[in-house]
Amino acid sequence: MLEHHPDPFRSVSRETFEHEAELAAAAGGGSRADAVCALMRLAASLGVRNGHTGIHPLDPHPAPLHFFPLRLYEFDDGFFVVSAADPELVGAELLEIGGVAIDVLAAQVEPLVPRDNEWTVRARRPSYLVTAEVLQVLGVEATFALRPRAGDPGEVAPEPLPADGYAAALDTDRRLPARRRDEPAWVERLDAERVILVGYNVTRGDTEPLAQEIATLARAEPPRAVMLDLRLNGGGDNTTYGPLLAELERLAEQAQLVVLTSRITFSAAMQLVVDLEQRTNAVFVGEPTGASPNHFGDAIEVELPQTGLLAKVATISWETAGSGDERLARTPDIEVPLRSEDFFAGRDPVLDAALAL
Repeated sequence: MLEHHPDPFRSVSRETFEHEAELAAAAGGGSRADAVCALMRLAASLGVRNGHTGIHPLDPHPAPLHFFPLRLYEFDDGFFVVSAADPELVGAELLEIGGVAIDVLAAQVEPLVPRDNEWTVRARRPSYLVTAEVLQVLGVEATFALRPRAGDPGEVAPEPLPADGYAAALDTDRRLPARRRDEPAWVERLDAERVILVGYNVTRGDTEPLAQEIATLARAEPPRAVMLDLRLNGGGDNTTYGPLLAELERLAEQAQLVVLTSRITFSAAMQLVVDLEQRTNAVFVGEPTGASPNHFGDAIEVELPQTGLLAKVATISWETAGSGDERLARTPDIEVPLRSEDFFAGRDPVLDAALAL
């Protein structure tokens, strides 16, 4: 971290960092779980704008971690099961683990989570809460108290699975928006609303064909609005979105440009957000971004052979928004909370709010 990170002490003192390093070194004499959690905490100790530096439970570690077969999402109204090996558990609210309230446990795991801001934490924290090694170190028995959407609360005590078994046991992550979430990019015309809706889910590949498709639709019938959905875009390569940006700039002079963001909007997708903010009159709708306008990125991977972990360390300080920009997130002009009842009913309140403009 000290060798590769461009400014490790922007948000944390050297003394605090060195203390965390001492704790991690001491944990090496304990169990693997002790060492895993201490290293997670050390890697995340650089604080805000450092979502690229850390140890993520579900990364392809040489020695995989273990997970209880529940996938959680932190909605505005609590933690809920969005996928599970037992499909009957989907939709249930998680109340406690091992008799400890979920809000208490969420605060306890937060120091392990790499983040740019609080929204990165909300995006990532659920995976730490079902990591067996993390719960072991917290001293929490792995009994999950759940309140189903109908019926009385109850407890389950599933067996943990290695990462590959966890991925195989659970359905694809059900995240909003449901529309074409598995495609890298797509375009639709919503004729009734006179809107061109563009999904841009990963910042990779040549965007010239995407830009041309948007332009063709706009020439055929000028839209009243163009909406760019970045809610599932966790980043990629910031050198690839130039053609898309140019076309959106052009259309923003003729129609209302709306950008949909979420806690997942991160890294190169955040840089596109900043470019759109600076170059167009776009209205932003949804959740605050999971990335900061200026952040540390372009992480390298570092293998930690004693624990079998894979860590990531940022190597570049990106100041896309300008050196004086201290914001931790791009807060939307119209903030729309994501609540569990909308998710499980298949409603998309962010798109609804955008279409109402």
